[in-house]
Amino acid sequence: MTEVIAILVSVGLVLVTIVSALLVWRTKQARQAATLAQTEAVNCLREAQFDLENDRSVTPQAVVSLRKAKNLSDGVFSNRARSDLNRAQASASAYTTSETARLLRLAATSNKTCKPLSIR
Repeated sequence: MTEVIAILVSVGLVLVTIVSALLVWRTKQARQAATLAQTEAVNCLREAQFDLENDRSVTPQAVVSLRKAKNLSDGVFSNRARSDLNRAQASASAYTTSETARLLRLAATSNKTCKPLSIR
């Protein structure tokens, strides 16, 4: 009888060990996924910063990079970082929208006053 109890205890310990190993593995996978998402978000922010520094204005590429970073940051950054990212993305989107409208107005008015080129 004691041999049966010893075997059952051993089997129980093996099952506990297997379950613990699975939980550790799943936790490690979740941590790696979060780190990957954080790395991708930071890379998108770097890309947006490069676009802003290179072009000296807000470009559609910078807005797309900020939007990607914002989408990736939901589960991996603090509330403050996410709110700052939301404000930056909203400001950039508003700027590019107003800039696009200004350029369209400028193009519409300049087409009226331009003389056609004469080819000689």
